[in-house]
Amino acid sequence: MILALLVLPRDTFFTCDNGMKYIQVVYLVENGFCSDRIPYAGKFIDPAEKYFPIIPPFAYRIGGPTYPQYPLLFAVLSAVPYIIFGFRGLYIIPVFSGVLSSVMLLRLLALLEVADERKRSLLVIFYGLGTPVFFYSLLFWEHTLSVLLFLTAVFLICRGIENGGRRWFLAAGLVIGFSIWARFENAVYCLACVVSLLLTGRGRARRVFTLCLPVAASVLLLFLFNRCYYGMFLGPHVIQVLRARIGAAGHLRLAAGLLFAPVSGLLLMCPFMSIVGAGKILLGRVAGDEKAGVCSMVRFIYFTTVISIAVVILTAYNDGGTQWGPRYLLPVLPLGVALLAVACRRGGVVMRSFIVVVVSASIIISFLGIGMLYGRKARDLYPAVSWIKSCGCEYIVFSSTYPVLEMGAAFPEKTYFLARGFGDFLEIAARLRKAGIGEVAACRWEEGSFAELYERHRDHEVENERETLLLEQEDRCRVSRDYTFYRWKTALEAR
Repeated sequence: MILALLVLPRDTFFTCDNGMKYIQVVYLVENGFCSDRIPYAGKFIDPAEKYFPIIPPFAYRIGGPTYPQYPLLFAVLSAVPYIIFGFRGLYIIPVFSGVLSSVMLLRLLALLEVADERKRSLLVIFYGLGTPVFFYSLLFWEHTLSVLLFLTAVFLICRGIENGGRRWFLAAGLVIGFSIWARFENAVYCLACVVSLLLTGRGRARRVFTLCLPVAASVLLLFLFNRCYYGMFLGPHVIQVLRARIGAAGHLRLAAGLLFAPVSGLLLMCPFMSIVGAGKILLGRVAGDEKAGVCSMVRFIYFTTVISIAVVILTAYNDGGTQWGPRYLLPVLPLGVALLAVACRRGGVVMRSFIVVVVSASIIISFLGIGMLYGRKARDLYPAVSWIKSCGCEYIVFSSTYPVLEMGAAFPEKTYFLARGFGDFLEIAARLRKAGIGEVAACRWEEGSFAELYERHRDHEVENERETLLLEQEDRCRVSRDYTFYRWKTALEAR
């Protein structure tokens, strides 16, 4: 919490998604919680919104206004601490979700009768510091909230397996249904729980029906809300996911990335999860447990973990983009820790030595990620946002939506434009000049499609039938390895 609220630079976002969610919160608050539509400050020179700075898949025009693609629930929940505490308040839900998921894991380990209280506490500390949940707790993202809700649902299901009470499955269904409002992809974890229940214990059909009833009701309500708010049942985010087509070869590449990629692969970023692959040994040892309830719970957790990984690989539409650890698989991590604890209890010297090695590796990897996060925010992004806020120029032109969102902290204060080519930039500058604005700035993104053109056109003339646009470079500032900013004075001369 100290890292998120005090140490990490403010006004910066690790990914575009974080910046887009911030913009969503800002306008949700400005609109009195009635709408999260994004206004366009540049409409006075661009009534057709040709140069609107945020484009799909991050935002969509729906019936005229532009809306973020993300579900509203996380923004609504985050808006309250944002109003009270400002920018730092954005991190309260991610941080507390990570902390509360540790508490829930402790309760799950106690239910599984794993070791004594001291050893369970050590395992939870490892979970808090040695998994990517630590990293994602420091980002303005809903992933740790998803972890908390899914882990809570698994705990409730295990309680139901233990004593047979249907109310536990009903409560679990309510929690999963709520999590789908926060992130629709969480529906895949509901599917994993259903299949796992069908493979575990008695009264399977009754348990599955009780679990699915509140989930189905929640999804139905979500669709009705989307229909009233967006004019479509599925909402922009679900439609964007469904439209994505990556093919069989794409899924194979995605599977390899989710499991083995150096920065985002599950088994390399969270090596303790490799214990899941030893399922036959694990389940064989558990089968001899004297308590059938514990045996059934461990089987349910194991099947849920494996099936969740498989379903995510089959349904994911991209590899998750910029991340540290596989964010799509984050909810299975506490289940992996629980399986690790069971294996440690049942395993011999070799198994325990193996676990010590992978736990140590996981903690090292986790802290490397925190160092990378601080470096990216402090070295690459904070100088860029600071330049925009202090440059004295109101109008900033970008060549891509990505830097627009990474520097989203300044979006409500400045007027951003998106130029898809250098000709668009010149047109924007000319329109501003006609509106009486003689200064414009531009962000050169090193990966941008026309980044080099800013260097060629330090001073430039653009002619049309009646007038000439004169550009005079007033300032050039390379603020980080990724971004260089330019500021020009402009003038129009009649021909």
